Amino acid sequence: MTTTHPYLFRTTQFATELEAVDSKLAQQLTPSVIETIIRLIPDSWLVSDSPFSESNSHRTAYIEYLLTRLEFRHGFLEEAIRAQSLAL
Repeated sequence: MTTTHPYLFRTTQFATELEAVDSKLAQQLTPSVIETIIRLIPDSWLVSDSPFSESNSHRTAYIEYLLTRLEFRHGFLEEAIRAQSLAL
């Protein structure tokens, strides 16, 4: 009979939960949803202290940034799981 160390069980459980949430949210947070949300940001929020000359350029940069984060979300997921395993 083998025994499972509580630390390993908790880490595996946490990783499984994070992976499930990641998968579910990735299905809901589509590029279209991101674009729709970013288009709702008022111009006044985007023009002060902005490196961009116009608000639409700033919106485009936000969209590209968030789409890149979404595309490479697995790296963030793996790091969250690793960090949690170190904290246990």
